[in-house]
Amino acid sequence: MARAPGPRGTPCPPRAPSRGHGPACPFRKASARPSARPDRLRTVIGDCCDPRFLAGVLAGQEAVISTLGGRSPTKTATSVYWRSAEAIAEAAWETGLRRVAVTSSALLFPARGPVDRALTVLARTVVRDARRMEDRLCRADLDLVVGRCGFLTNRDERAYRRALGALPEGGASVARLGLARFLIDARRGADLWRVRSGIARARAGTESGGRVRRRRSAARDRVVSCDQASCRFDALSRPSRPDSTSKVTF
Repeated sequence: MARAPGPRGTPCPPRAPSRGHGPACPFRKASARPSARPDRLRTVIGDCCDPRFLAGVLAGQEAVISTLGGRSPTKTATSVYWRSAEAIAEAAWETGLRRVAVTSSALLFPARGPVDRALTVLARTVVRDARRMEDRLCRADLDLVVGRCGFLTNRDERAYRRALGALPEGGASVARLGLARFLIDARRGADLWRVRSGIARARAGTESGGRVRRRRSAARDRVVSCDQASCRFDALSRPSRPDSTSKVTF
């Protein structure tokens, strides 16, 4: 479970043990580890962009959950998107792990108005490197879950809405707790594999993970092959699995 520095990735580690999982959470340095940790949470110190380090962390695990991302839209900061993707892809195949869930930027969806277009220009390094991350993991032919989101908040909200191919209507933000719940729920949702989901806060009266809303537009639900040239998802098919019985754990 690779998490972003600061509050962005904070909710995932404590949420996972509460749902019955025994995750391993890497930190770049010991001082970054939370002082209060659930008993089932194993913390390790190392570089999440180092495939050899990650291979040791992933051994015996069922999945990777990554919320890695830059703290600022600079070239150096946002490069963690694609550098971590390279490491995850290599370590996953080395260990036989198949399931990978990552957070990405909602700016990769088609712009819905002038504000979206302006943000895409201002945060062009985020858009470029997040796309490169998704493309790399797609080429690795993993059971990949991509959750694209907008602004993150510290609201005490565990519910979320999900849409395919776009953010849910009016979904400019999502609580960190809600995003964490989506990532943990995603391990059970085969319908989420190899599709790009937009994640947003739930509206009043919406149950957690409320029904999927598909974008209503001419480009809705495009079904295309996930090949190395276009690296786009096939929303209706599962990825092929190797014949070997490699251990798959989440």
